[in-house]
Parts: sequence; structure tokens; C-alpha cells
Amino acid sequence: MIIYKHGTLSKKEKDVLRWIVSSIPDTNQDFYITKDNQRIFLDINNLSLLYNCVRHGDRIIYSEEEGLICVLGFSDENHRKYIKILAKDNYAASKLLKVLFWNVKNDLWIKIKKSNPLNYVLKENKFLFRGSRGKEILLCREKRSIKE
Repeated sequence: MIIYKHGTLSKKEKDVLRWIVSSIPDTNQDFYITKDNQRIFLDINNLSLLYNCVRHGDRIIYSEEEGLICVLGFSDENHRKYIKILAKDNYAASKLLKVLFWNVKNDLWIKIKKSNPLNYVLKENKFLFRGSRGKEILLCREKRSIKE
């Protein structure tokens, strides 16, 4: 079952998120939070940062079988809502994205490595190229494209 959540997380929810993050490797190093212009890669040791973001309004979509998507930018009232994906494979990422689109009706942005295999899944799900810098690309899915 895929769960959409914002607000305070229960102990059981935190345990599930801890298990997901510890069992799915971030091979492309694209699962991070930016704080004070510093990238903080989310792992088992600093999940409290993610819990705090969710408590203050950011969203998560997760499943023990599929992985986790974070939607950042609600807690700090940022204009852009960035997503971060940690999924076991492209099919799982696509399933998580479908639930995300049902629940979040904002423009969604993602910055990932050009070599990340999620590029294909994101483009299939109407994310459009918006820019490039070095090894990374910026993609956006505008809310008006959600009306499929």
C-alpha cells in the first residue's frame, strides 16, 4: 500500500521510513535536502531532518515495497516544490509518482544527475527539461499538465 503523509509521523511510520532508506541504496546521490545552500544526503543517520520537514508541512509518499518520494518546499513556503525520489526501480518510481500526482496539485521540480535512470520515467510522466548545469538537469511538471 502506498501512503501519502504530511504532519506528525508516528513511531511506526518513522520505523518504516528508516527501513526504506536503509534498504534502498541511493546510487545516484540524488536523495538529499538542501539547507543553507548545503546538500545533506538523507541516510539512516539524519532522517530526523526529513521527519522535521514533514512535521512542518512537506509531503511524503512511501511504500515498503516501492520506496519513498519527498515533496519539499511546503514547510518553508518556497515557490518551487522539489521532489526527491528513492525507489527500488523505475517501475516502483512510476507507481509512487502516480500517487503523488493525485495528491499534490503544484508545479513539481526535480534536479537529478543526467545519468540517473529515473530521467526516462520522469519524462514519461510529463516532466519537461528546464535547464542543465554540469552533471545535473532540472525538470519540471507544471500543474496544468496534470489535467491529462
